[in-house]
Amino acid sequence: MKTINDVAQLAGVSVATVSKVFNGRKGVSEETRQRIIEIAEELDYFPNHSASQLARGKRETIGVVFSLLESKTLQDEYLIRIINGIFNKAELLGYRILVFTTNTVERNNQNFLQFCRSNNLAGLIIHGLDRDDPQLEKLINSEIPCVFIDINISGTKTTNISVDNVTACIDVVNILTGLNHQHIAFVSGNLHSSVALDRLKGYEIGMKAMNWPLHVIECDYSKENAYKLSKDYLLYHPEITAFFCASDLMAVGVLDACIELGYKVPEDMSIIGFDNLSFTQHIKPQLSTVAQNFYEIGNQAVDLLEDITKGKKIEDHNYVPYHIEMRKSTSRNHRI
Repeated sequence: MKTINDVAQLAGVSVATVSKVFNGRKGVSEETRQRIIEIAEELDYFPNHSASQLARGKRETIGVVFSLLESKTLQDEYLIRIINGIFNKAELLGYRILVFTTNTVERNNQNFLQFCRSNNLAGLIIHGLDRDDPQLEKLINSEIPCVFIDINISGTKTTNISVDNVTACIDVVNILTGLNHQHIAFVSGNLHSSVALDRLKGYEIGMKAMNWPLHVIECDYSKENAYKLSKDYLLYHPEITAFFCASDLMAVGVLDACIELGYKVPEDMSIIGFDNLSFTQHIKPQLSTVAQNFYEIGNQAVDLLEDITKGKKIEDHNYVPYHIEMRKSTSRNHRI
């Protein structure tokens, strides 16, 4: 098997110079760069795809970053839809995809910026990181094009895409208000994330517009904690007639808590989730929810990354349409 030392020896340069070429860094003349690439192809040191990328001066691989992939959770369904959208659009545009998690980068003792450069990536699509993650600051100030999914952050070569979480939550509050609900509890996600903060903001705007009291239960998107926290909250706030949950998974936890406490859903308690995962149509009662088009989010993320690489003007915030599915877990409040 040929090594980087073999390439350097045949090209008559140092290993550091060869490394610069492979990682797309400056400081090497065009003549030397071409000679190193040709030798690498001859030795089959680099896969032909990667070598030809360098030869044409074009990066053709997109990195897709997730904070974590847990195949045993129901929540992974939306990640699969996002990935499908990314892969299908990337194939149409001639890109290859490299999917990895934050753990992958850490195991290589690199930050995202180093990982992107060392893998000669055209750019990154990122989902699931906290807005205050220190790595994000380095990325938005770098030359690497980035598209963030559900992370409200932007920079010179970055943008983000999501549904309009604030407006969606205002809409849900208005629907529940129209069904005669005033004491609406909101079960939020982890408030370190942009999407959780935006959904909380929408809930608060909607409730304050009607002068209704706020009932906020900070959770972590897990079914188990949503069950426990909502059950405890109901024991001290029996005036609650509706729960609005920032994810479908948490809504199932709330549903279990309500039934265990003797509430009938939706006769005594209305529940609405967020995401429209497939299981919401098969539980009893069927769950009302805010429906996101995750496939389209992934699809458009690739388009946006392509636009950034071509120097096109893009918006700081890009929204994919949503709609609210009203099902059997929600009805008019008769307790007043």
